Amino acid sequence: MESHFCHRCPLSDTVVDKLTVKIVLPEGSEEPSVVVPFEVKQSLEKKYSYLDVVGRTMVVLEKTNVVPEHSTPFQFLWEMRTRPWGMSHSGAPENTF
Repeated sequence: MESHFCHRCPLSDTVVDKLTVKIVLPEGSEEPSVVVPFEVKQSLEKKYSYLDVVGRTMVVLEKTNVVPEHSTPFQFLWEMRTRPWGMSHSGAPENTF
């Protein structure tokens, strides 16, 4: 199942030397991709929060010399091929004992 969202960083009358945007995806997400209409540095990290089992994929976007013209929508996509540990297809916890 593929999921996608559009987002935009509002930058009216602002100039930024270095901008970092971190997008934390749901636990179990795979194959993240980002469609940005200009060049950015992209990397992947793992983020662990309370009760996470496998961690959450975090997409990190970095852009230098950001000007108001960069305030355009971008799209990020990912797939949910696996279920988080202990969850059924309906989203209800499974009895694993």
